[in-house]
Amino acid sequence: MKKIKYFKPFILVIFGLLFFASFYSCEEDEIDYTNQYVIDGDIGLTYTNIDTYPYQKEMVTDAPGFTIDHSVYGFRLMDVKLKDGTSAGLGDFSIDYKTGVITIDNSNGNIIPGETYHFDIGVNHVDGIILEANAFVMDVFEIPLDYTITTDVVEVEFLDELDIATITYVDTSTGGNVVEDVTY
Repeated sequence: MKKIKYFKPFILVIFGLLFFASFYSCEEDEIDYTNQYVIDGDIGLTYTNIDTYPYQKEMVTDAPGFTIDHSVYGFRLMDVKLKDGTSAGLGDFSIDYKTGVITIDNSNGNIIPGETYHFDIGVNHVDGIILEANAFVMDVFEIPLDYTITTDVVEVEFLDELDIATITYVDTSTGGNVVEDVTY
């Protein structure tokens, strides 16, 4: 029983010494918590810009070129702006977090003919986000199609079978080979 009686004060003295020693050791040793691999603002992020027509359902960029050494990073789509500076929203656009490949989903036909889209890309890393404004630009051409309809108004009787109208179109693109199939 005498051993237990002396054991509790002994434990308290040991814990007290360890407690004060931990403060003493923290004051003497200064630990450098700064990142050795800090990414500066110029990482050389470059995309190949796209010139396209608005009838494509999906457009995908190539992987961008960039220089990030010895750091964990990820890509983020910050904003997509129209040529007048207003935001186009992010609903039809996505970016692969690991590769930086941008996908434009035009299956709903939301891409505006004659518009220029400017993509602001963020690169996440341990020190924060590097913003690359206008890192990628997509020019959307006007639809190269002139069309005419032969009849504007057609009167049809019950159970009549007839051609309502004839639509003719001309591909006005430079090579004349952009519009391959027209559905109406």
